[in-house]
Amino acid sequence: MKTVNWCAAQKFVVAMMLTSLATGSVDAAEDTFSIREFVSIKDKWPTFARTSTQLTLNGRFAGSIARQFRLHQLPFMVTPERTTALPSDVDAGERITIIGTLGKTGSRYQFYASRIAIGAKDSIRLKRQIQDLPDGHFADAYLLADRYEQIAQFYKDDILTIQIQSLRSSTFAKQRKAAAKDFQQLQRLLISAKKLGLSEDIQQHVLFQSVYQMSKQKGVLAVDVLKQIRSRLPGWDVSEKSLTAEQQLAFQKDAIATYEGLIDQQRPVFHRFLYRTVRLPQLLKQLKADGSNGNEVATKITQELPEEIDSIKQANEKYVDFRLVAVPKLTRRQLSELEELLVSLKRPADFDQALNHWLTAQEKRLNNQQLDGLLETADQFLFAFERWKKKQHGDTGVKYMKRAWQLASGAAPEEAATIETRMEQLGWVRLRDDWMTTAEVDALPDSDMDLAVKEGRVVEGMSVAQVELILGGPERRIRVASKGKVQEVWIFGGGEASGITVHLSRRSFEVPASAVVTKVARTRR
Repeated sequence: MKTVNWCAAQKFVVAMMLTSLATGSVDAAEDTFSIREFVSIKDKWPTFARTSTQLTLNGRFAGSIARQFRLHQLPFMVTPERTTALPSDVDAGERITIIGTLGKTGSRYQFYASRIAIGAKDSIRLKRQIQDLPDGHFADAYLLADRYEQIAQFYKDDILTIQIQSLRSSTFAKQRKAAAKDFQQLQRLLISAKKLGLSEDIQQHVLFQSVYQMSKQKGVLAVDVLKQIRSRLPGWDVSEKSLTAEQQLAFQKDAIATYEGLIDQQRPVFHRFLYRTVRLPQLLKQLKADGSNGNEVATKITQELPEEIDSIKQANEKYVDFRLVAVPKLTRRQLSELEELLVSLKRPADFDQALNHWLTAQEKRLNNQQLDGLLETADQFLFAFERWKKKQHGDTGVKYMKRAWQLASGAAPEEAATIETRMEQLGWVRLRDDWMTTAEVDALPDSDMDLAVKEGRVVEGMSVAQVELILGGPERRIRVASKGKVQEVWIFGGGEASGITVHLSRRSFEVPASAVVTKVARTRR
C-alpha cells in the first residue's frame, strides 16, 4: 500500500477501511462511505459541509490536475492539504481512501483530504480474496461475487463483470463436481444455474446429469425416472434414429462427458437412449420365468422400443421355449403362431420337430381304434397336411380315413358315404373293393366296367343287372331271335337315360339275365 504522512497505526486503520469499503460495507466507522454510498446521500452534503464533518471516502482514482485529483463518479475535485500529497505513480482504477472534510463555495463542492491511502484495483483485490476462500465455501464465493457486482455495476466495469461471471461459473462448476452423483443436489443446482443466469447449455447439461444420476440411484422407482425423462428431455419418444455402436460405447463409458460434447440436434437421440435404458428393464421385468407371456412382452417392446431387437428376440425365444415344452397341449391356432415365431427366429427345423411331436401326441390321445377316434386322428393329420403340405402327414391322414371307412361300411352306411365323399375331396376313389387315387382312376380306359358303374355309364360287356342298376328298366324292349342267339334292344326315354339305346345279346338256351351289352347308342329327340 502506498501511504503518505501518517504513522503505522493510522496505516492499519485505513487499510481495514479499504477492505470494508471496497466491498460496499459501511461497518468500518460512522461517516465512512464508498463513493456509491456517498453519491446516494447527496441530500446530506450541505450538512456535512456546514458542520465540517470529518468523512472517510473510498473510491477509484480517475486522474489528477496539478495537486488536485478526481475519483470516478464523484462530481467534484479532491484537494490534498499542504502536509498531504498524492503519490505520483497512482494508476487509474486503483483504490483510494481519503479522510477529510467537505467544503462548499457557492453551489460548488470540494473535498479537502488530510490523509490519503492507495490500494489495489478491484480486480486484483477480488482475485486475492478468491484465492483466500477455503475449499467448499461456495456460499462465501457467491456472496463475494454479489458484493463486487454492485461495484462493477456502479463503475460500469466490464472487466470486473467478466471476472465476477467467471467466479460464479467456476464456483458452480465446483459445486456440480461435488454433487456429481447426487441427483437431488443437481436438481437444486439447476435452479441455482437459472438464477445465476448461466448459459442454456450449462443448464441443459445439469438437467441431463440430474436425470441420468437419478436413473442410477438405488431405491429410485423407474416410473419416477421415466416421468422426468418424458417431461424434461425432448426426443425421448422418437425412435427413427439410434446411437451408433461408437456412441453407445462412449455413452456407457462416460455418459455425462459424452453428452456435453454434443450439439443441440444430437441431444434428442441420447434422450431416447436414456429412456430405453430405463424402460427396457421395466418391460423385461414383466417376463415370467417360464416365458409363458413372452409374446406379450415382445409385442410391448416392439411397440415402445422397436430398436431393442435383441430383447424382442429374447422375449420371443422364451415364449417359444415355453410353447415347445407344452407342444402336445397346443391348439391349432397356437401351433400356427409357434411356426410364425420359429420362422422369424430362423429356427424352421425346430418347428418340423414340434409339428411331428404334436401329431404324435394327438395320435396317442385320440386314436382309440373306434370310428370317432379314427376320424379325429385323421382330421389332425389332414389339417397338418393342408396347412404345411408335408406328404407323410397326408398319407397318415388318408390311412386313418380308410380304416374309419372300413368300420363304417358295415355298421354305419351313412357315415361311410360321408367318409367316401371326404376321400374323393382328397383325391381317392373307392373302386373294385379298393381305394384308388384319382390319377389311377384317370388312367383306366373308358370301357372299364367298374369305372363305368362308378360314373353311372353303360358300356359294352355289362350285364343286364348292371344296366338296370345304372339306367333302370327300359321304356320299350325289342327282341330278335336267330341262329341260336337272342338279341334285345332296350330303348330308354325318361330322365337321364332319355335317348339311350342299349343292345344286349345271349345264347338262346341262356336265361335272359345272362345277356350282356354289345352296343350303346344315344339318339337325339
